[in-house]
Amino acid sequence: ADGWVTHQLRLHSISLRDIEFAVDDPNTLYASSRYTVYKSTDAALDWDGLSNSTDLPNSNAWQRVELAVSEDDPDLVYALFARSDISPTISGYHELYLSNDGGASFAMQSSGENIVSDQAWFNLNLLTEPGNPSVLYLGAVNLYKSTNMGLNFTALTNEGSSPVIHADIHDLEYVNGQLFTGTDGGICRSNIGCLSFSNISNGLTVQQYYYIDVKQYEIMGGTQDNGTFRWFSTDANLESVFGSDGFECLFHPDDSGQYVSTQFNRWRRLSTDAQWVKFTPPTQQNNIWQGTWLMHP
Repeated sequence: ADGWVTHQLRLHSISLRDIEFAVDDPNTLYASSRYTVYKSTDAALDWDGLSNSTDLPNSNAWQRVELAVSEDDPDLVYALFARSDISPTISGYHELYLSNDGGASFAMQSSGENIVSDQAWFNLNLLTEPGNPSVLYLGAVNLYKSTNMGLNFTALTNEGSSPVIHADIHDLEYVNGQLFTGTDGGICRSNIGCLSFSNISNGLTVQQYYYIDVKQYEIMGGTQDNGTFRWFSTDANLESVFGSDGFECLFHPDDSGQYVSTQFNRWRRLSTDAQWVKFTPPTQQNNIWQGTWLMHP
């Protein structure tokens, strides 16, 4: 309460995923863990779990709960429960709940698979639109919008189609009629109505490299969620050689052969103008995150 000159631990042994202030009262807060929603009415000193006393799920099978409150309706609280899978054939499962009485009771708005993807534990966000609490934005791998309080959602973005923003959305902010998305590829901004998006991350040198390999003046490296790049140390321009997560790379020491490991697979090409060929061992198809290499000297 004094700008972190001093602080107190008020929720013990709980891994929180989200915290939201009630817009009309700074003493009222909502918080969520992997599978429980909490509420405090005394400026975060004491917290009550809502799952046992309301209509929310009460199971530790969930992996994440995201919350959203409305600037226009202080009693409105959304709670999005998500998990990677509930069976071998159903992945990215969610249940969305809505309270109109400040968390005293909840009703399920929608449920289903795929929207939150199978990595909700990693990236997920929920936001109401200022001025219209019926409009809800859900950020997962892609971005979705609901105009009826979460009864159903429509995809605003999708990898490989228009409009495109980088996959894996971690944060959403709505400012002056524009939606800002914080993703694994930087910051994007929409126009009014979210009909198009533009990446405004130019100048942010924040790319994370897992591995690099060097062959004389030639360099190749794999990056976190932004692909594999190749360039010459005498040239400032990067060449994108592969998408997805890029990991360990190798140059063949005697010719122009190149080898890269990517998200779940390994690839090779024998010259810089040839096509990449996948040669992942059959027993490791789609199951070798951060695959490594070793070349006999």
